[in-house]
Amino acid sequence: MAENPIKYSDLIQPDDSIEKLVTQLNEANSVYTEMAQNIKARAVNISESLKKVSAATEQGRKKIKDSNEEAARLARAYKQLDAAISANAKEIARLNVVKREANNYNKQMVLRGKEEIKTMQQIKEASYQQLSAQYNLNKAYINSLSATDRKIAKNKELIKTTKEIYEQMKRLQADTGKMQLNVGNYPILGGLMGGLGGKALGLGGAAAAGLALAGVIKENVSLAREYEKSLSVLAAIMNTTTAGVKDL
Repeated sequence: MAENPIKYSDLIQPDDSIEKLVTQLNEANSVYTEMAQNIKARAVNISESLKKVSAATEQGRKKIKDSNEEAARLARAYKQLDAAISANAKEIARLNVVKREANNYNKQMVLRGKEEIKTMQQIKEASYQQLSAQYNLNKAYINSLSATDRKIAKNKELIKTTKEIYEQMKRLQADTGKMQLNVGNYPILGGLMGGLGGKALGLGGAAAAGLALAGVIKENVSLAREYEKSLSVLAAIMNTTTAGVKDL
């Protein structure tokens, strides 16, 4: 597993659309509040001016009528503004709840992703150790074969499978970042099978044991491949590449 810790931003890219909408609603409410305050101020002015108007004159009565009509318009406008401010405040509260829930969900997804990655890395390391043990057993058996025995179909199949194990071990080491697994310390398989034919033990107990392991080895190679598929699935869930998951 890579030493660098997994960061929130590596797995989740938050959408700021909710935050932008809340900002817009707050700005709208600031404008509405200022307009409502202006209406109140105008209503006070109308009330003060009417105190100086006499209803005994035609001009005074007209002034009172006009003032009443304006006051009615101001009242309707103030009511609409008050309703808009209230509605915006409710929507802001709702959006804040949605934002909190989204943040909590994203955090849970990050934690889940970290746990899945940790589990997958542990599976990789366990798979490597299994493959390593089986590779060593196969290597010992193959090196015991004579040049003639290596040409037998079942032995050729075992040699092919063992090469696949070796390559898979190298891939697992790269994925886990565990240099101490030391795939590089294993001699190249072709060299091992080239120079020890004279020390063949025949197809006795060692041969039987090696051949019996062939089926198990294939199963483990299959397991490693299935693991790679799981890694791809996790990468798709996290909206990244397989390489991106391996770097976590």
